[in-house]
Order: sequence, then structure tokens, then C-alpha cells
Amino acid sequence: MHEFVIFDCDGVLVDSEVISNEVLAGMLIREGLPTTLTEARRDYQGLLLSDILPRAQARLGRSLPPGWLAGCERSATRQTATSAPFAPPAPRSSGPWMSSQSSWPIARRFDES
Repeated sequence: MHEFVIFDCDGVLVDSEVISNEVLAGMLIREGLPTTLTEARRDYQGLLLSDILPRAQARLGRSLPPGWLAGCERSATRQTATSAPFAPPAPRSSGPWMSSQSSWPIARRFDES
């Protein structure tokens, strides 16, 4: 039985943007499209992977191989799981759903009132 659930709401606990964009840049380089981290963040950050594909193909001047998007997602997930930095702590809060002993937003146990 789980006593609590942690929700990582897009970068709250783990800052994965840099890692995801580093992986994306590396995969584009392997396909022949020189891409720096700065360029990947400028051109693709915040887009869905399905939206990145046509942009990258247009810049590359050809189609990316079948499964390229899935490979990109797997690589980013694997890299994030092994080396992601934790996001900076949130300010301490005394709100009813926040732990008063932690600077991290931790939900109270389900059986606490």
C-alpha cells in the first residue's frame, strides 16, 4: 500500500529540459544536422516530439528514419533517469497541503488531516 503519491508536474522535482535537449541535439547531429544545445533549446524546446519531427526534417532536407521519434524519447527518458539534476527547492510554505518540515512541495499522507 502506498502512503503518498509524488507528482512531478513538468520540472517541479527534476529539471529535464537540458537533458532532453542535449539528447535531441545529439540525435540530430547523428542524422547529419549539426545542432548545439542552444539551437535545440531555441528551435525545439516546449514543442511536442511530433511537432519537432517536421521541423527537423525540413532543416535536414530529408525524412528521419522510422522510429526516430521513439528512439529520441527512449534516449531522453534513459538519460533523465540516470543523470537528471533535481530542480531547485521551492520556497517554504505553510499551506495546508505542504509539509512544514521541508522546503520541497511534499503532499501530506492520505491518512493525515
